[in-house]
Amino acid sequence: MGGGEFLCIIPIALLLGTAIGAVILRAGVSLFNTLTGASSKVRDDDERDDEDYDDRSDRDDEDETYTRRRAKLSRIERRGGVPTPNFPWSMLMIFVNLIVYLGTNIVLGLLMVGAAGGFGAGAMGRAPAAGMGQGESIMINIISAIAGFLTLSVICKAMLPTTFPRALGVAALVYVIYILIAVLVGVVLVGVIMGMK
Repeated sequence: MGGGEFLCIIPIALLLGTAIGAVILRAGVSLFNTLTGASSKVRDDDERDDEDYDDRSDRDDEDETYTRRRAKLSRIERRGGVPTPNFPWSMLMIFVNLIVYLGTNIVLGLLMVGAAGGFGAGAMGRAPAAGMGQGESIMINIISAIAGFLTLSVICKAMLPTTFPRALGVAALVYVIYILIAVLVGVVLVGVIMGMK
């Protein structure tokens, strides 16, 4: 594969990855609202609002729709839930999280390689991983996973109208969904490999 083809694949993979991440983020928010009971409480409020809405007349539909959506977002927050972001906003949140996550991994990798003596004249020409052992690599993965979780929590708090404890809950559920998907994909791959033997 040439360098030009590789550069063309990067934005496609990035777009696809952020889109999948956005779907998972929205699923995590919806699951959080379901587990906290906020969804059912807001549905009850919506039914009462629909009855009041049907009784009103001489309204501007566009302004009324916007007003009702804002009121629903406020109710979700008051009921202990987290408003579900729209899809473009979800993609932006995942993109920001990805940039921070990659930056954290790079910094951690450089620090660990430097601590392992991977820098200096004697390290010239070696791959960065040559300066660290398996234990350091595992440590980087653990630290980066924790940093990624906290980063996603902070991003949810900063980019959604919610509190930090609720943002932590959403981030935890997003990670649970990621893990379940990874396990499912692993099981399918093992099944395919076993079936080919």
